[in-house]
Amino acid sequence: MAKNKSKQYNEKLKIALYIIGIFFVFYLFLQFTSAGERKKCPYKIQGNLNADFVIKYIDSPYCIWCWFEEPILKKMVETKGDSFKLEKYDIRYCTEIVRRYGFSGAPSFVFSIENGTKEFSHMGFIGKEDFYDIICEATGDC
Repeated sequence: MAKNKSKQYNEKLKIALYIIGIFFVFYLFLQFTSAGERKKCPYKIQGNLNADFVIKYIDSPYCIWCWFEEPILKKMVETKGDSFKLEKYDIRYCTEIVRRYGFSGAPSFVFSIENGTKEFSHMGFIGKEDFYDIICEATGDC
């Protein structure tokens, strides 16, 4: 009976170590593949570079909600990209914008109209319909 429990414990330990190993490899992959380019603030600009409506998107490669936000933003740029400029900032490196708006996590957004004369910020995930509404209201591109 004691051998059986010991064998079960060893199997569970192996599984736990395997899972931890997978997460560690994933963590290292994210560290080495994204750190260089993401240190610029913003690290990526998309859409209409001359647009009056600017969306500053603060993200992190470790943020699960950001993973869900990315396809929505990609679709927004494809369909409404002429109406706005999207600037992407990594929360780990772009601490100035994080402090300025009091963000404590990602995803976070700053929406600016007319070169920052009117702006508001939002912390948290924004769904596709809400994004369309924000762009429509800010730009009239409905």
